[in-house]
Amino acid sequence: MDHIRQHMTAFATAIAAKVRALRATAATSAQQQRLRESISDDIKKATNFHPHHQSVAAQDFASSSGIDLTGKTWHDQHHFDPKRRIFVVEHKRTVGSIRELCIQAEAEDRILEILTKEICAVWVLREEDDRLTRLGFRVRRPDPDDAYRQAGIEIAKQ
Repeated sequence: MDHIRQHMTAFATAIAAKVRALRATAATSAQQQRLRESISDDIKKATNFHPHHQSVAAQDFASSSGIDLTGKTWHDQHHFDPKRRIFVVEHKRTVGSIRELCIQAEAEDRILEILTKEICAVWVLREEDDRLTRLGFRVRRPDPDDAYRQAGIEIAKQ
């Protein structure tokens, strides 16, 4: 976990600066939106430094297809799923939820803690991701564990 924390430090510093700019009274609505988007992009990129989990279904499909998802990120997907039709890298706690936690944080060290502990990327099958969406959990997921349970997504043991 220490190596993840080291990597997250750079992202926490950048996000903290953007949060300060977001809170600045001179920022227009459009500028605030761009800052929020940039924070989301930072969270997505920070995800690549975290180990990616796998749903049992994604792990089974990958294994039977000769694909090893271990250590793979969204950036690697084009090698084994060129049109991204089979797998999705899912953020168990949505990027939007993590972004809001960061914006509400009072200090950079709290943002670092959020980035270190709240990011959980999971390889799922597209059909599992579609179930989350159909159940209304695409953007809002107050209880990620419950959302995954309702969608029938089980995370494989690592």
